[in-house]
Amino acid sequence: MRDENLEFLYGLTREGVKLDLEVMRAFDDMLGNPHRAYRTIHITGSNGKGSVSALLYNIMMQRFPSGLYTSPAPDRVQREDTLQRPLHT
Repeated sequence: MRDENLEFLYGLTREGVKLDLEVMRAFDDMLGNPHRAYRTIHITGSNGKGSVSALLYNIMMQRFPSGLYTSPAPDRVQREDTLQRPLHT
């Protein structure tokens, strides 16, 4: 049953756009899969992402070259990047 559900979901299209990752995976392959060149922590969810990100960044920075990128909130246009400097929240 699960395979049938997945097959149905992956077969859906919206206005001619196929909702799967096939094109992005091919693009990654063409670029040599650059996302595999470094370790990443991807934090998702509804609440607490900023504080969890700041905490993990400060911990990781103690032992490894680290960076932090937070995508902009819908109500802000600015972008936040942090590379190898203490982050105090």
